[in-house]
Amino acid sequence: MKKLFANSLSACFLALSALSLSSCYLDYSVRQAENAGSPEFVFTDATFTRIEDRKTILTLDADAIEQYESDSTMYGKGLSFRAFNDDGTVSVEGTCRLFSGNTDEGEYYFLDDVEIESYTHDMFLKSEDVFWNNRTNQLVSSESAPVHIIKHGNSQVTITGEQFSASGFSSSYVFNGPVSGTIETQDDGEDADE
Repeated sequence: MKKLFANSLSACFLALSALSLSSCYLDYSVRQAENAGSPEFVFTDATFTRIEDRKTILTLDADAIEQYESDSTMYGKGLSFRAFNDDGTVSVEGTCRLFSGNTDEGEYYFLDDVEIESYTHDMFLKSEDVFWNNRTNQLVSSESAPVHIIKHGNSQVTITGEQFSASGFSSSYVFNGPVSGTIETQDDGEDADE
């Protein structure tokens, strides 16, 4: 039940990092200092695909992405992504309305109606914001943002709580704030009992 989809999330954030590294360097000389607050690149209705060993491992779509070379940051809106298993099946997919990231630091913020579905772990996560640190392999929510998790399987576990933190290294998660939830079990094809 505590397995998390961190490996697929890592692939997503590595792809965001690769997007930043894939930009070319243009020498703006003196004019660069004047335009330090302007994005180096602006992508609209963007689709990116990451391929390794001739296999698609990630697709990323966004309504808009602004990339800033001066501090390795990117900002965007309307993000959706899919990470794939080796056999080509979708392992994780997610959406959010706003996001920002610092590719040098490996830090990514997903804001406003965040939804992440892990098919590998039969788990769904919904929150208003989550933060991913690629270096520590940790996914956390802000203190006050409730996180809603549904874990499918032989029984369905639904948990809502605050101060959420998940470790990609141990594939576990914890709520350090108030938590509530339900467990629904199924008896040999009969209606579910709560």
